[in-house]
Order: sequence, then C-alpha cells, then structure tokens
Amino acid sequence: MKKSLRLPLILALACALALPAFAAPENAVSGDAPDGEPTPFTEGIQAWSAKDYDLARSIFTENADKGSPQAMTALGYMYSRGTGVKKDLKTGAHWYRMAIAAGEPYAMYALYELMKAEPSLEETPGEAKSMLKGAVEKNLAAAAHEWYHVLEDEKKPDEALAFLKKCAGEEQIWAMTTLGAKLALSENAVEAKAGLDMLNKSAAKGDMTAHYFAGTAEKRRGNITEARKHYEEAEKQDYAPAMYELGCLLVDENKGAEAAAQFTKAANQGYTGAYILLGRMYERGRGVRRDPAVAVRYYKQAADAGDAAGCNELGRMVEQGLGVAPAPKNAYSLYVAAAAAGSVEGLYNQARMELYGIGTDKNVPAGLGNLRKAAEEGEPEAQSALATLYLNGEYVSQSREEALRLYREAAAAGSARAQFALGELFKSDTDKESNDEALKYYAQAAEAGYAPAQFARAQSYAGDRWHTPDLVRALKWYSAAADQRHPAAMCAMGLFRLDAAEKDEDVRNAAAQI
Repeated sequence: MKKSLRLPLILALACALALPAFAAPENAVSGDAPDGEPTPFTEGIQAWSAKDYDLARSIFTENADKGSPQAMTALGYMYSRGTGVKKDLKTGAHWYRMAIAAGEPYAMYALYELMKAEPSLEETPGEAKSMLKGAVEKNLAAAAHEWYHVLEDEKKPDEALAFLKKCAGEEQIWAMTTLGAKLALSENAVEAKAGLDMLNKSAAKGDMTAHYFAGTAEKRRGNITEARKHYEEAEKQDYAPAMYELGCLLVDENKGAEAAAQFTKAANQGYTGAYILLGRMYERGRGVRRDPAVAVRYYKQAADAGDAAGCNELGRMVEQGLGVAPAPKNAYSLYVAAAAAGSVEGLYNQARMELYGIGTDKNVPAGLGNLRKAAEEGEPEAQSALATLYLNGEYVSQSREEALRLYREAAAAGSARAQFALGELFKSDTDKESNDEALKYYAQAAEAGYAPAQFARAQSYAGDRWHTPDLVRALKWYSAAADQRHPAAMCAMGLFRLDAAEKDEDVRNAAAQI
C-alpha cells in the first residue's frame, strides 16, 4: 500500500492546541501579563480546549477588535469550519484576510486551504496559489510542504526536487523525512545510506513518519531488528501504518494471534488496510484458524469505512458465498462502490457482471466500456478477460494480435490466467521454439498456484515430444493440481497410485481418485 508523505496542517490543532504557533506577538493582544497569569487570548484557547465555544468566540472577537492577528485567524477557522458558530465561508475568509493584513502567515496558509476547497472564494484568479507562496516566503513549514506537492502536481519534478533539497538543507523536518524516504529506497547504495542517515536525523527530532520510513528501509535491507525498533517508536505515537507493519512482521513469524491484535490496533486508528489483511488471514487460515465468516466481518468493517479494497473483497465473498450466503445483487453493488472509490479491480468485477448479467441486468456496452477502462488502467485480470474476448471474437472484432498483446501485458503483471492462456496459445507439436515459450508461461502460472497450469506442466513432463519424460517432476505437478481438486490431475494421480498399488485397500483408494 502506497503511503503519502503529505501532512496537511490541521487548523484545529494549530488554533486550539499549538499555543507556540499562535502565540501573540509582544503586546499584540492585551499587553504584558504578570508572570504566570494567562493573557486574554490564552484564556480563549483554554475555553476552546474545554469546548466552551461561545466564551472562546467572545474572547477571540474582543482580541480581534484590539488588532490581534492570532485571534482573527482563530475566528476565521471557527467560521470556515462551523466550529461553535454557524458555518459561514465568506465570514471565515474575511477574518483570514484581516489576519493576513495584520501580518499573520498562518492565516495565509489557512486561506489558501479554504480557497483550494472553495475556489469561488478567490477574489482574483490565482489568489489561492499566491497566498500559499506568501506563506512559504514567511518560512511557514506547513506551507512549504504543500508548495512541494503543488510543484509535483504541476509536473515540475526538477523544481520540486530542488525545493525539497533546499528545505531539507534548512532542516525542515517534513523535508528531511520526504527526501530521506526517497533516497533510502534507492538502488544506489550511497544514496540509500544518505537517505537512511537523514531519516534517522529526522526521527531523532521526534518525527514518527521518519521512524516509519526508516523501518521500511531497514526491512528492505533485511535488518528486521532495526526495522522493528523504528516501527515501535512510531507506534508509541499511535502511528497506524507502523502498527500495520509490526503486524506484518508477526505474520512472517507465524504469530497469528499477536499479528491479529496488532492489525486491530491499526484498524482502530483508522488504518482500514489492516482490516483487509485481517480478512485475508482468516479467509486463508494464515497464522489463525481459517474462518471465512470472520473474514467477511473484517472485510465489511473496511467496506463500511469506505475502503475501496474492502468493498471489492466483501463483494467477492458475497458473490461466491464464502462465509456468507451468496447474493449476486449485493455483490454487484459492492463492486460498483469499490470502483467508485478508485478500485480498478472493483471496476473489472463490475464490468464482468454487466457483461454477463450477473447480479444486474446484462448490459454489454456498459460492461465492455468498463472492462476496457480497467484494462487501460493496468488491471491484469481485466486485460486477460478482454484478451479472451478478442481471441474468441466475443462482443468485439476477432483479433489474435490484440489478444496476444493484452495477454502479454497481463502475464507480465502476474496474471496466472493470462500466463496459462499464453501457454495454451504457444503449445505446439510442430514448432519447438513456440512450445518452449509455452512451457515458460506454464511454469510461471504453475508456480503461482494455478491448477490448470500445474496440470499442463505435469503433462509436458510426462509426455512432451520435445523433451525426455521426467515422471518424478510430472508426479509433483499432478499432485499439486490434484490437491486443488483439478479433475484430470486427480484422475492421473489415481492411475499413478493404481500402478503402484499392492494391497486391496491401496487399489480401492487409487480407484477412488480416478
């Protein structure tokens, strides 16, 4: 799962909790206060923290009228978010502008965030971006972080990298972590070490994301003990991705119960990907007792949280009746929700059901359109399915060339179905070079656990005209396919056992396999 380094400023924390960030300039709010006594603005923060919003607004308004830019910023936040007052974006923007005029850089960034969400609030085109640049020029780290991502989004990688290096050189923690993470995963050993050193430096300053990425870098190097130390440091700060990674380490150590507890902690922190892995653990019986019904429960929790993969996985279980009664209509709805949430696999499943009228009315144009879209986005099963349509001339003009192109793309992406299909297409009794290519694809799919390919590979070892028979290897792959209830493989295993049977009981068991 891809992790984002983008850490947008949450104005609630800045206004309500981060007193140093919003501390009033000398004499700006109410003049000097005796040592140990709160200023009126501080009392507003305390009222805010106690959720006495009426009192907080009163104090902020009084101080704003006296010219406090921090109080104006706090009022801008209250009105733009509807916290303690009726939400009013224009009033929120007004207070932010007042604070900006009074020299408050945080208000510039806050107004940028507001106008980014509501472009109609811009008084002139490009005002939001100019506000962000102004906050960057005022050395506001959160604005610098956002500016870096703006440059990336505008497809200016060289400018973005130069800016990132500049900020890292100034020891802005977000920049050190971001650049360190980029370098630490480099194939270049020197760059990787420099990146890890930078992450360690940022982690020493208390950045939990730096600990997380340092852990990931160490894990990649095989330094599991060091990786665990970093993940545990991030976990202390309730960083859910680190909890998730600790769970993965426990799975690798076959500590299923401990892993499940760790994933549950991550999920409770809002990391819904942990629910997905919990579901897969229980569905497949990896480290825990296999229980499809429990898997369904975890997939549902992820789906209920709006997680695209959760919707897709739950849809698959509901469609196949695994751990729950089969309900094709419900499965289709879940696939649609998964696709809408960005799951290309969900889009493929939606297309498949539309093409063949499973759980919904048959709609070939819609299904074919969604299948093409999923294939274009690189979903290997969609590519394989579309290739099959081209090969057979079903719903599209027949084209072996297009089928081969799509199968190859899907096979390169790891689709065992596509690998097997290519094996079938290249299998030949007259062309050894073509047949050798077929065997290569059969091997890939067989190693991935695809039963038809395992049977085909066994057949090639047992009686391939181009190679010397190898019954030991043939038996290995017949057995693997038979374990997955592949009918022809089960029959072959029965015949092998029948040939080797010496006792009546052995003969009966062998005959039952045929």
